[in-house]
Amino acid sequence: MKKLIAIIALFSFFININAQCPTYSINSSSGNFTLGCNPSRLNINVVNTSTIPIYDYKIIPNIGVTSSGSNAISASYNFSYPGTYTLISDSSPFSFCQTTQTITIYPNVLAPNVSVSPLTATVPCGGSVTFSATCNPTLNVSGTWYQDVSYFTTDINHVTLCPFGTAISFSTGTPGTYFAVYNDNLNKCSNLKEVNVTSSQPVPSIVLQANPNCFLPCSNYSIAMGGWNSSTLAPTSQTWTNLSTSVSSPFGYTITTPGYYEYDFIDGNFCKSSLIFYIGTSTITPIINITGNNNICSGFSTTLTATGATNYTWSTGATTNTVNISPTSTSNYTITSQNGSCTGFVVTTVSVNVCTGINEGIEPLNSLKVFPNPASNTLYISDEQYFEAQIEIINTLGETILKTPFINEIDVSGLPDGIYTLQLISKNQIVQKRLIISR
Repeated sequence: MKKLIAIIALFSFFININAQCPTYSINSSSGNFTLGCNPSRLNINVVNTSTIPIYDYKIIPNIGVTSSGSNAISASYNFSYPGTYTLISDSSPFSFCQTTQTITIYPNVLAPNVSVSPLTATVPCGGSVTFSATCNPTLNVSGTWYQDVSYFTTDINHVTLCPFGTAISFSTGTPGTYFAVYNDNLNKCSNLKEVNVTSSQPVPSIVLQANPNCFLPCSNYSIAMGGWNSSTLAPTSQTWTNLSTSVSSPFGYTITTPGYYEYDFIDGNFCKSSLIFYIGTSTITPIINITGNNNICSGFSTTLTATGATNYTWSTGATTNTVNISPTSTSNYTITSQNGSCTGFVVTTVSVNVCTGINEGIEPLNSLKVFPNPASNTLYISDEQYFEAQIEIINTLGETILKTPFINEIDVSGLPDGIYTLQLISKNQIVQKRLIISR
């Protein structure tokens, strides 16, 4: 019963969050919403007046709109053209709330007067419509047609100077929003007009026959892509394009490289649909780490330990996570691990040194004195000839548990009771001595 109450309370908590939307105020730095000239730009500030953080902002259309910074509290935009814009704000992903507000930017009285014909048009797929635009005044005024596509603009037709009343034109058969923009090259004032193209025929919907956000598998590192469409007509064309390389294929597509791709479909009415999708790499390849003493004297052994996976295969043939090796020369060891069809591997090198000053297997020269041995809390090293050496204490698993430049006094109070190897590494020799910790 308590669990049920907790679940209901948690569900109610999310409902309350989802019901909350941020509020904000909009103001301009000049106190009004009229464009200036030289430069022709108006700064608009958006201030979050609620306690709900704003996750993202969008301005539609965004032609001539630049952001000078945004965060959960505020945002700032510069507008270059008059017109009606929509501000879209999304709150945090936990509340899923979106608010919109209209912003009207008025033209400067010195801005060119733009006339466009027609303002709207309906075309069948495969058909086209021609738009023309004129400006007044015409001297020293340049005009450009733009298309607004998913918040990105494309320069369609640019004329250096408005040719004394002659219209600049462009033709299109693609539904969408287009803009005629005129700039006065002397006083830097700008103006624009918007036109809209709609389709008189339904555009087919398309669906990928593979997950559009899938990963390349480890088995063959490739995905065979296919597309389904809602059109009952035979397709005019189908094209798969790698957006990184611009390489296209007109047939079924096999992807072997991660990245962004586009699928374009044109049906028998010449109606076109497009879908952009992303293919990533597998994230389930095992990542293996190897620890142990990788620097030993000739005639000695070391223990290597692998972690990070659930199964292991060493180049020695061992299938455990630890392996004890006694190489006679510097050698490489490879360990691999399987996670489904994904294979991870790592290579480690064990260096074998011809050590001097070694006696009775691991006893150093008589000049090296380490005491007390067994030790309990403090270990002393008396020979100063090793003052440039590095000191290492290694446990029976081959793990280096202490590493320090040469010092005469070492605190070993934190080491568990047991048998260790004290190793001094200098420029021309490695000296080892068995060390016992006992209390």
